[in-house]
This record gives sequence, C-alpha cells and structure tokens, in this order.
Amino acid sequence: MEIPITSIAVCLPAGFVHSLRTPLGALTSALEVAQMPVDEEMRNSAQAIARRQALRLGDLVSELEAYCHLQRMVEEGDEPTLLPADLAPLVMQLWARAASAVERAAEQPELPAGLLVLVQPELLRPALSVLVHHAVVHGLQLEGEACGDWVELRAGFPDTAPAFEAGDEPFDGGPLELARRTALLCGGTLQVQRGADRALPFCLRLQAASLFMQNAEGLW
Repeated sequence: MEIPITSIAVCLPAGFVHSLRTPLGALTSALEVAQMPVDEEMRNSAQAIARRQALRLGDLVSELEAYCHLQRMVEEGDEPTLLPADLAPLVMQLWARAASAVERAAEQPELPAGLLVLVQPELLRPALSVLVHHAVVHGLQLEGEACGDWVELRAGFPDTAPAFEAGDEPFDGGPLELARRTALLCGGTLQVQRGADRALPFCLRLQAASLFMQNAEGLW
C-alpha cells in the first residue's frame, strides 16, 4: 500500500521557499533554499538561515521517525507501545512543536515572518506543491501568517512579473482555479483582489485546527 506524503511547507515572503517532506513509513527529509537573493551578503544569510532551520527541525524528524515506526507496527498487526487512538494527540503535539520552531526562527531580525502550512496528505499537498512550484519557477510571491485558529496564505506574482489570469498556466485552469480548488478541499475561503493592485491577487484562509483533525482521522 502506498503511504501518502505529509508536507510541511514554510513560505517566506523575501524569496525563500523551504520545504520539509516526510513520507510516512519511509521518512526522508529535505530542507532547501529554493531561491537565493542576488546580493552575496544576503545569500550567505539565507544559507545560514537554512542551516538553522534544518537543525531546529532535526529533532522533529527524529520524533516523526519514531512515530512512523509505531504506525508501521499498527498496520502490520504487531503490538505497539501506543494504541492507534493514542497517536493522534502525539502527532498534533509534534505539529505544534514544528510551528513553534518556525515562530522562534521568525523572531530573528534577518528572517521575515514565516508561515507553517499543515497539509492534509491526500487532498491539500498536491495543490500546495503546485503553488510552491509557481513560486520557484515563475517568481510567485507567497506571504502568510497565523491568525488565531486560522492560517492565511496570500499569493501572487510580484510587480516585476506579468499578471496572470485563470487559464494562463497548464495546471487545469491556472493558478486562480487551483487556489479555488484548494480552498474548497480544505474548507477554507478564497478572496480575489481585483483592480490595479495585482501583486497579491488571491488570499487563502485555512482553518488550521480542522486540518490537524483531518490529518489524524485520515491516517488512522
């Protein structure tokens, strides 16, 4: 049986896109700086930020590896040290620790405020992956912030890039349609900005707490 990938995507507005992908049952991790500033000093700073992020998420990766071992025991019918029903709060705690690590990193003056997006494996990950793809390949600008129980993700091309409309991209309707579909899948809302300001044309509003529960229920 193919086990879906759970992604943690950290989108930073200053041109950085970091991602940590963890396939359940066969965990691997990757944390990369997808776009580097031209300025050499900023480039070195970005590399240092990436190294710190990798270190701070390292403990989380180790704990997720232990969780995946327990999950495999459950799937294979072995006697686990934790019952499946006990795993949900454990995973939610791990996600919370990851969010806390990102928040602490965001307090550093050289690092812009970041966003932790927790993605439901089978539904949301492909959509968010395409948005991150746009950010890397087409210079898509991503900004986000946590607002209580909600996470807001604002995306669009920077002023220096050409404006886009639904259907301009070969992703089954374009990025605007992709954003609508993502909002529908996660039970969130989509706001589209019209008029002259096209820097951030749409905003996704995701209910973080419901994503946690969907992740837990979907895995077990």
